[in-house]
Amino acid sequence: MPEEIKLPRITLKIVSQKGTCVFGHKVGEEFDVSRGTPEGLCPAVYHSAYPTIFALMAGGEIPWEEDKDTAHIACTDSVNPVVVEVRRIAEE
Repeated sequence: MPEEIKLPRITLKIVSQKGTCVFGHKVGEEFDVSRGTPEGLCPAVYHSAYPTIFALMAGGEIPWEEDKDTAHIACTDSVNPVVVEVRRIAEE
């Protein structure tokens, strides 16, 4: 039987929101995205962050970020941008 793969926990936190977010996101909201799109999270934000979520989950890092376990992503709404921090949390 194959060995079970241990994936890290990945969270997404709203760190900035300008204008009017159609989904109503507010700074400070946090979501666990380890197993897919959680209820209440705008699909556009998840879509924008997904490549980074996947990279961090697979052990990668974003070279321009100071912390190898975080990344900052903006949603696709350029008029009302929501910026999120994607964070990898190692399971112990």
